[in-house]
Amino acid sequence: MYTGQRVEIPLGYDGLTGTKNLTQAKPTELLQATNITYENGTLEKEGGADKYNATPITGAPVILAGFDFWPDADTQRMIVSTSDGKLLKDDGSGTFATTLKSGLTTTGPFAPNFVECGKEGAARDKKLVYFNARNIPQVLSDDGSATTDIGSGGIPAPFAPLATLVATAVGNVDAGVHSYKVTFVNAFGETTPSDASNDVTNDATHKQNTVSNIPVDSGIGVTAKKLYRTVANGAVWKFLATLNPGDTNYTDNTADAGLGPDAPVTNTAASRPNDWTDGNGPVTGVLHEARFWGAGNANSPHTLYFSSIEDHEDFAHGGTLVVFPGRGRGITATKSFKGGMLIWKEPLGLFLAVTSDPSPANWRVTELSAEIGCSSPGAAQLIDNDIIWLDAAGNVQAAQATLNFGSIASTNLSQQSYLRPFIEENFALGQLRKVQSVYYEAKKQIHFAWAKTGTEIANARLVIDFMRSDKPRFRFSPRDVNPSIWLRLDQNSIKRPVIGDDAGRVWLLDRSTRRKAGSGYLGAFQTSHYDLATNDPSVSTRRKIGQFLELVVDPIATAVLEVDIIWDAVVKDHVRFNIDAGGPLLDDFELDDDTLSGGENTVTVRRRINGSGRRFSMAAWNGAVDGNFSIARAFVYCSLGDERL
Repeated sequence: MYTGQRVEIPLGYDGLTGTKNLTQAKPTELLQATNITYENGTLEKEGGADKYNATPITGAPVILAGFDFWPDADTQRMIVSTSDGKLLKDDGSGTFATTLKSGLTTTGPFAPNFVECGKEGAARDKKLVYFNARNIPQVLSDDGSATTDIGSGGIPAPFAPLATLVATAVGNVDAGVHSYKVTFVNAFGETTPSDASNDVTNDATHKQNTVSNIPVDSGIGVTAKKLYRTVANGAVWKFLATLNPGDTNYTDNTADAGLGPDAPVTNTAASRPNDWTDGNGPVTGVLHEARFWGAGNANSPHTLYFSSIEDHEDFAHGGTLVVFPGRGRGITATKSFKGGMLIWKEPLGLFLAVTSDPSPANWRVTELSAEIGCSSPGAAQLIDNDIIWLDAAGNVQAAQATLNFGSIASTNLSQQSYLRPFIEENFALGQLRKVQSVYYEAKKQIHFAWAKTGTEIANARLVIDFMRSDKPRFRFSPRDVNPSIWLRLDQNSIKRPVIGDDAGRVWLLDRSTRRKAGSGYLGAFQTSHYDLATNDPSVSTRRKIGQFLELVVDPIATAVLEVDIIWDAVVKDHVRFNIDAGGPLLDDFELDDDTLSGGENTVTVRRRINGSGRRFSMAAWNGAVDGNFSIARAFVYCSLGDERL
């Protein structure tokens, strides 16, 4: 019977730590957590990746952003933007055959992003809006085959005016039947005409007409109105006069021969803000309090623009809200949260807009923090009752659910795990503006797609696991090139992560296999340097002489787990665990080394180990195709030496 020490090695219950003082790393923390997951209560290799499109998109462009768009309950579309300036739509076949837009600018300073809106009423289309901080936002309406500039449908045409005869024989209006229409004019163009007024019949004693009840637009930007009239007994309305925006009456004394061009048939009076132009597009948008909002355009970076409630593309009947113009360089991100709207600036500035009052005049903006900002519109995510984001220094911040119209509790999550040194060593802080993220709700994970140090395109993910309510756990996934990341609803109605790479491919993540494009990938972890003094503090300073390493394994696949045995930060031995769904492989079974104990769902495997020291660590990995591991518990068996090493 074995009489030495048997000490359990905690397996990353608290996730990855970035501390440089390894003596301060908790036994429950990991020094390495690469391409692994904590989701099942074990240390397991993270899920594989499958190609969504068998053939790369033509030209193999970088996929800058993507979105899973459902124009209705039965139609699923994948929309992507690419580095060759296109918006493409896929119908589920993986071909991305429909070009929605081309010629877009791709050199914007921030990560492009998609935001849903529309369905203001049951009969209105659902819409998807694309922001890239350079072009006019692009709108895909319903299952359309092309996008349009936001607001290109124009402001609503006016209602019909009223026409009356003037009882005078002095005048120029030709005898016959006449009617009138009116249009609004703004900086972009002119609306289509109103409905026709009532008919009036001019004769020898009625040579002039009065046009009254000419509508006045209550929105922003109408610079004039135009009045149109038919010729006598005609059915075409021709230009009569230009009116001031506030004019409500006009006396008509013009002969048919003096009328001008026909009334327009297309509404060109765009309803977007005047300063949303090519080269000066907003950074991002948000749907909040039944209005659509946009912000961050370069010429007015501290301004929020909001639409009308009735039409999310109609900003002419919305307004603006200025957010502390003396703070930061400009708005970079917005989220609707707990009845308020959170607004971030770069590099610093976090604000709350309270817009619940029916009157915009009573809305207010409060500064929550002058010390915390956000650099990317894609770096903030809602999770359950909290909101998580990367600040402008690369720290992971959390706004707790205590938001109360002007007050917010904020926590630096990365500080809790001393992750700052790890972030600075592994991620390019200069690429924070291009970070994108998703919240994978099914597994309570946030994935930040981010460029590694020394690179310019996102080629790793910083993942935070929130499955434990008391402790967010970090891990590192450098397997994929992922300049874009989004979620896609699968056949089980679960939203799962999807990435776009730098070669025209879309990948489905978290697959059940442990392979990517037929190849294996590394899954690795290392436990902290532990003095094994769990049961007896006096053991801390004594030399431990290794005897066995025992793993309790969930046998989910056949795999070989390579393990380095580390004493006092020096690799002293290497052992290999052969794991199979039925237990250890029989041809690798060693008498007195392996055991087949365990319940129905676990297997215990033991190996002899060498080496000694005060502190023990194990570094384990597997990189084989379809190789997986799921380690539930680990124990080290050792005898005790003296206190002097």
